[in-house]
Amino acid sequence: MDMYFFNNVDPKLNQIIDHYWYLEGELEADFLYEVLPMDHSDLIINLEGHVAFIVDDDLISPSSIYFHGMKTSPFYLKQSGFSRSIGVSFKPWGLQSLLGQPMNTFKNKIVNIEPLMPLLFRELGVYGNRIKNHTDFNEKDIEAVLDTYIKIKEDQIKSVSEIRKFIDSGQTIDHYTKRHNISRRKLERDFSKYVGLSPSVFRQIQKFEFVSRELIFASNPDLSDLAYEGDYTDQPHFSKQFKKFSKKTPKTFIEKKTALKSKINFK
Repeated sequence: MDMYFFNNVDPKLNQIIDHYWYLEGELEADFLYEVLPMDHSDLIINLEGHVAFIVDDDLISPSSIYFHGMKTSPFYLKQSGFSRSIGVSFKPWGLQSLLGQPMNTFKNKIVNIEPLMPLLFRELGVYGNRIKNHTDFNEKDIEAVLDTYIKIKEDQIKSVSEIRKFIDSGQTIDHYTKRHNISRRKLERDFSKYVGLSPSVFRQIQKFEFVSRELIFASNPDLSDLAYEGDYTDQPHFSKQFKKFSKKTPKTFIEKKTALKSKINFK
């Protein structure tokens, strides 16, 4: 499969949206591919083909426009034949500005957009019908639709600012809250509302995303070195934390090569 990235986000939206992507191609039929936990959420417009997911042993067949909340365990993608889709990758706190609902309610879920926002569903559907390949994609066209629905409230600005500072700091929540003399409970509440996870779990997923990417794309990765680079206490701690989010040990993950990312050519 081929994935194309579009990073020219309008300045009005670049505090909410990180980038856009276009994905097309075929996967082996009747095979399950892992969609791993990431540090962001995506809104997805399925342009062509059929996809289904297994989430907590439930088979989910989403409609043409859907999103996923933050994940703490893999989803499993099942696709047969050729498919095309467009994605909007939000900042960790960004999707809440579109949905207007606490993001912890969408944790580990795939959700159809139509019941929540029927007018947005209709407008994105009209937009998607015009996209025949990646050369048709234009950031301004989809932003013209999204900008109408994204709402940033006054109380959100300060909360998101603190969330961003914590994320950028690279510190543990204990270190950060003590150093900056802020309420740990308040930061945890804001993370739950705007991100959908606790600060500690979010930080763990950031580390997981880094090491999983290295295991997928690096040739002959050294697990001891990777444990150090990922800031894990030692290799057993690394293996335990990795299995928490992938359901596999790092060694098995390398051998199986079932992560969706390993099947994508990034353009």
